[in-house]
Amino acid sequence: MLRPLLAIALLCACVARADDTPPPGPLPEGVTPARYRLKLTIDPRKKDFAGQTDIDVTLRAPQQTIWLHGLGLTVSSVSVTSAGKTMPARYEEVEHESGVARIVTDAPVAAGKATLKLRYTAAFQSAPQGLYRTQAGKDWYAFSQMEAIDARRVFPGFDEPRFKTPFEVTLVTTGGDRAVTNTPETQSAKLRSGPTQHKYLTTKPLPTYLLAFAVGPLEIVDGPPVPPNGVRRAPLPLRVVGTRQADAARFNFALAQAPDIIARLESYFGIAFPYPKIDLIASPIHGGAMENAGAIIFDEALLAFAHEPTPRQQANFGVVAAHELAHHPLLEQALLSLYGERLRKLGYDATPGHYSAEPAEQQLLRRQLIGLVGLTGRSAEVRSAMASAADRSAQNPDAVEPLFRWRIWAIGLQERGAPMFVALKKLAIDSPDAQVRADASTALGYGGAAVSSDALDTSLDPRLEVGPATRIVFQQMDDPGTRDGAWKWFAAHRDAALARVPAMFQSFYAGVGNAFCSTEGRQSFNTVLGERLRSASGGEVQVDRALEGINDCVALRAAVGDSIRSTLQKQ
Repeated sequence: MLRPLLAIALLCACVARADDTPPPGPLPEGVTPARYRLKLTIDPRKKDFAGQTDIDVTLRAPQQTIWLHGLGLTVSSVSVTSAGKTMPARYEEVEHESGVARIVTDAPVAAGKATLKLRYTAAFQSAPQGLYRTQAGKDWYAFSQMEAIDARRVFPGFDEPRFKTPFEVTLVTTGGDRAVTNTPETQSAKLRSGPTQHKYLTTKPLPTYLLAFAVGPLEIVDGPPVPPNGVRRAPLPLRVVGTRQADAARFNFALAQAPDIIARLESYFGIAFPYPKIDLIASPIHGGAMENAGAIIFDEALLAFAHEPTPRQQANFGVVAAHELAHHPLLEQALLSLYGERLRKLGYDATPGHYSAEPAEQQLLRRQLIGLVGLTGRSAEVRSAMASAADRSAQNPDAVEPLFRWRIWAIGLQERGAPMFVALKKLAIDSPDAQVRADASTALGYGGAAVSSDALDTSLDPRLEVGPATRIVFQQMDDPGTRDGAWKWFAAHRDAALARVPAMFQSFYAGVGNAFCSTEGRQSFNTVLGERLRSASGGEVQVDRALEGINDCVALRAAVGDSIRSTLQKQ
């Protein structure tokens, strides 16, 4: 009996070690969130807040370790309910920089539906990340900024944009504090212990980064609802929210202009605003704006004006408000509406040769639509099909149609994360087929923040051809989600990156300047790269061209704002 028992013990040890290894990128497949119930007790006058988070999940197979996200949370209790039984569990924050955490149970949780229940406290942030607090006058306020990966500072969960779930939100406040979140309030009641409990309409399925909260002695100004139009049948409630200053008139410009901006966006895209209300929220220290669903948070300087706003202030509001209102739901839905049905009619079977009898123009159209609908529009239907195609072709590139292959692999990388990265890197370096190497390296450039650093490091691998290597860098700079990290990486590895390129072509690296559109970006580009490239062959021309392009972009930004303001004033 000793040998079988020893084998079993070794097998168990191997499973435990595998579970103990933190995922280096996206969370492992196998556990999918279905619904959150969040209860946050927020008193901005204190340094900490308290939370209760229940998450309904589905397990693909029995698991004893459930990986999730949580950063800086002090968890006091955690349990898992499955098949009618509740079992105690342990919560551990494993990676203290990225916020990777795990829930561990004594016995495996059965496959199927389960509920994770966690109770915790956490510190307010002082800068606009996660749930932060700030003082205005004598009053304290709390606001939130979840993008890109700071929801995990506010509640434990699956903090990745691929997971879109409904949220049931309850906020508990003290004194006369008011509270705002993504959806309208449905109930407010004084608790016996003194605080007030606010409940809200359940959200539509959302990623964690689009949640928003504002709590404090807020001033809330109701504007006239945005009237119904050709694409939206019901009026849309509109409010402006800010700190208490006894000067509601400072919001007049935003309240007057926002309805026209919303109506124009709806008319242009042919899609109704997708949320039941819209709050424009002014935070004293937000430093920009964030397109949270139904609760857009702006830096106060962009939204509130003590006097008649200057032309520059009006332009800034118009540009930023239009951008945030259109940012993700309308653009994404428009792409799916405009091109999704066309792609469905054409079909997107990835089997090699499936469409070989069609005219070349139709095959090329299908290729472009897969990129638009799958990569840009992020259609769940198309991405699921392409990710499955990526799974079966990562080891056998001939298993999919070469015409769409790099797009299939790019979507697969975004959906599957680290395992797909490893497979594509191997193909990019080792495949004997030049086209496979090119497709794999192109796809590597589309890796998100979780694999960005690894992709950029791969561009320095001498086994990777120069052209594909530079495409990785350019694509990482082109993506707003990876741009800042890619530029920091490039600043640290500039000489190594340039050394990979023949001297006569190094000046073309000035093209990364196309990623910048601010005076600060112009200065950074010139300091890090521009001055270095001027001594390269053709460098003077390429650098001056890049700087001119940045200047044009800065000027265009200013010009577009005035154009929007002028158009609105004519209505």
